[in-house]
Amino acid sequence: MQNHPLSTSHPLREIEDVHALEAQLERALVPVTPSTEFRARLRDNLRMAAYHREMHQLLVRERAEMPWGWFVGAAALGSAAGLLTIFLRMRHTRLGALGIVAENK
Repeated sequence: MQNHPLSTSHPLREIEDVHALEAQLERALVPVTPSTEFRARLRDNLRMAAYHREMHQLLVRERAEMPWGWFVGAAALGSAAGLLTIFLRMRHTRLGALGIVAENK
């Protein structure tokens, strides 16, 4: 009967398993040294990518958010001033029609 991978086993057996795995990995994973041409192309491509990214950031900057609060406040103030002017003009006209407006001389 085979032991389940998660079952407890003797520590010496586990060490042997780890050493066996290590030996298999050493055989399968051989270190590779890239060629000089490959390294030069990689360096040039990385520099070009960095240059394009920097240029993109310079050319496509995010716009500052519009100060909508100031525009809305100015519009509300203008509307209030316009309504006040209309109200005073109507009042002045109505009182003038009644002959109540005092002359300032």
